[in-house]
Amino acid sequence: MWRLTNIGLSIIRPLLTVFITISVVFFILRLLPGDPAEVLGGIGGEPDAIARTQQRYGLQQPIGRQYGNYLGRILILDFGKSYFTNQSALQLIVERLPLTLGLMFSSFLVSLLVALPLSLLTALSPTLWWSRIIAGIGKIALAIPEFWLGLLLALLFAVWIPILPLFGTDSISHFILPVATLALSRAAALIYLLREAIIKERQKQYSIAAYLWGIPRWHLRIHWLLKNSLPAILPIATLQLGYLFGGAVIIEQLFALPGFGRLLIGALQVRDYPIIEGSTACIALLFAIIGMLADLLHLAIDPRLRTKEQIQSLV
Repeated sequence: MWRLTNIGLSIIRPLLTVFITISVVFFILRLLPGDPAEVLGGIGGEPDAIARTQQRYGLQQPIGRQYGNYLGRILILDFGKSYFTNQSALQLIVERLPLTLGLMFSSFLVSLLVALPLSLLTALSPTLWWSRIIAGIGKIALAIPEFWLGLLLALLFAVWIPILPLFGTDSISHFILPVATLALSRAAALIYLLREAIIKERQKQYSIAAYLWGIPRWHLRIHWLLKNSLPAILPIATLQLGYLFGGAVIIEQLFALPGFGRLLIGALQVRDYPIIEGSTACIALLFAIIGMLADLLHLAIDPRLRTKEQIQSLV
């Protein structure tokens, strides 16, 4: 029974999140002054031309009717066509989204690869000089805005020491600077959080007893301390994906990457409702899925969260 209940909740929660998000965005867009017809008409546009554009896209209809039509189209994954390019909004999003997702997950993977060993080193030897240097660098990286950090890296490695390309997507080298920019600040946050969690685990009785029993240090550190510390930072680590997605939107502007972020910002500037609404739905669905997977992963890592019925079903 618990399995059916959990599966049902796992499906309902993401759908409810997406529904609330797209509804709020829909009404906010239409409550703001101005509309796409005025943008298309330009400064000093003829009122008749603006009225015809509004009628063409249904913008003159009551907001309740527009909302009903919008929900009906969403059910069949029809976000409409861009007001400015006349291309399918869903097609444009699908074309741009992989680059942003690749940038986001690559940065997250790099931040984990950096954070896991450094957090262990700083937690196990917190008083040594190199641990203090790592902690200091981490605090500086955490305090620097990603946009400014990207500018510094671009100046250093693309202008002053021109060993990396600044713009383009032709090769992996074009993504080194964007990924490094996003990964550094997120790695600093993960190092701090994981370091504190490992220190707390190290002070527990089982850790002290395992050390006295002569269990190898590498086994104790990796299989016990690190593994038992992961549930404590898993929710925060999941939030890092959200920060990375938001950061990717900005970094794409800095490095002129033709990703989802540039598409969304361009649509916001010209009030392209289909692109904005479709992008919002994709973002909401993405984060709902990430949250659901994080809950399942948390449950798998930490057996203490399982209920009595869950434990009995596994026996």
